[in-house]
Amino acid sequence: MVIRSKQYSIDKIAYLATKKEVIENDYVLNISRYVDTFDEIIIPDLADVTKKISDIERELKVVGKKLRESLVELGMQTHIEMECEKNKDDYRL
Repeated sequence: MVIRSKQYSIDKIAYLATKKEVIENDYVLNISRYVDTFDEIIIPDLADVTKKISDIERELKVVGKKLRESLVELGMQTHIEMECEKNKDDYRL
């Protein structure tokens, strides 16, 4: 059996309060009194996200064109074009 005797604070997880702190908090032992668990929510810049989406969509069109060209070389364009037509909203080729 392992018994740990060392006690310590861990940021955002645990805090070793002193007796004085417990008394100052009227013996209330709620975790939120001693441990700051708040994580700041970072909201991304909407213009930046929109630009990244546009860049990805542009790249997807280029890759789709290269894929179609490769499929033509392999003689497989008919089957793939039919699949893309059925699912054109998913593939956007």
